Amino acid sequence: MVKIYKFHCDACGYEAMVSGENGRDEITSGLTILCEDCKELYELEDHSSYTIKQKAFHKKARCPESFSHRFRIWTFPGVCPKCGKPMRKGDLVVSWD
Repeated sequence: MVKIYKFHCDACGYEAMVSGENGRDEITSGLTILCEDCKELYELEDHSSYTIKQKAFHKKARCPESFSHRFRIWTFPGVCPKCGKPMRKGDLVVSWD
């Protein structure tokens, strides 16, 4: 099951709609990354054009803006990519099986 939440930074106002998880379950894989060059959170899926198959998923994950960007896995609780302050988990925006 995929659950996407609205995350908000009270300090600077940054918002992102991501899962905030590293993988989901035995059926669906997903990954929230923080791109250190874009200063953005992105949700990547194992079937997206930026990744290849579940087993190689983490090794092949890349920023959707540029393959050369530096990124790291982001999980909640985590810091804002813009200002470094804690992000707050908001409402559930999307949920699907």
